[in-house]
Amino acid sequence: MVPVNARLDAPFVMSYMVIADGRSSRFGFMGGFETERYGPASWEGLHRHASYEIVYVLDGELVQHLENGVFRYQAGDACFLNRNIAHREGYESDCTLVFLNLRQEFFESLFAPVPIRARGGQYRLGAIRSFIEENSGAGEDFRREYLDFAGTAGLKQAGSPPAASRLLDEIAMELTLGRTGYAFRIQALLLCLFSELEDPASYHLSRIRIDSSSEEFILARLMGYMEEHKGRVGRRELSELLHYNGDYLNRIVKKHLGVSISRLGRRICMREAERLLTETGMSVSQVIVKLGFVNRTYFYRAFLEEVGVGPGEVRGRTRRSGFTPCPPGSEPAPPADGDL
Repeated sequence: MVPVNARLDAPFVMSYMVIADGRSSRFGFMGGFETERYGPASWEGLHRHASYEIVYVLDGELVQHLENGVFRYQAGDACFLNRNIAHREGYESDCTLVFLNLRQEFFESLFAPVPIRARGGQYRLGAIRSFIEENSGAGEDFRREYLDFAGTAGLKQAGSPPAASRLLDEIAMELTLGRTGYAFRIQALLLCLFSELEDPASYHLSRIRIDSSSEEFILARLMGYMEEHKGRVGRRELSELLHYNGDYLNRIVKKHLGVSISRLGRRICMREAERLLTETGMSVSQVIVKLGFVNRTYFYRAFLEEVGVGPGEVRGRTRRSGFTPCPPGSEPAPPADGDL
């Protein structure tokens, strides 16, 4: 690993690591036309970079050691480490990792306006660009935080490799072949990668302070999955998604939010039900079906307890206000009998 730190003065470096049997069995490293390999390496202490670092898990489970604790990342997950954040990759489990190390000047050129387009830029002002701009100061003047990208359940259940994996493969191919214009193609692929990581359909994005506890990290991820499932996800499913014991997850939720996982899920679900009744043309019956309820009485009671009024009153109030719901086709239209 020592040669790697020595080489990170390059504006852009891409590297691979395979961790197996408690050692990194191979370390490949690419920048420009060069490819280097290093022999097996064992555990070493926390280290820092002057560059930003994206760590992406291709397969297996990464145990990431940071200043504020130890965190687990599954295949398809990623984290975006700020400059000078002390970290190391754990050897507790087998995995294959991709690293992208990018210096400040590289990002400045990446996000610079291009002359071939009359308006706008190539990349919208997303979380990654905002993060870079907020941390553009020199020296030790940087935010002690990082971006966490947890793959959604939909992304992890898909049969094909995630789009982020495919984009990284294309970047590696461009670096390896070094064909005419490869640097421009790499820049375009990186912007596509950032857009994919920021897509809420693919990733739950959280900003994690380096002084946060591991429980806050887990809670942020749990909330992402709860929101993705509109609250309709139980302790067992969360345990499978997050790879933590369900009782432990429930204790974290109670400690930080004062409610159980089931009560939190009900709150999130009823909030979504209220949104659908307020912002769409859906009837109460359609909302009940959409959210997966089979017991109509339970839905009415839960809605009343969480919202304070019944769902029929919310739906009727929306109609009386003259609110125009979303365009036809985006949500089912209310039935002719006006079921409330």
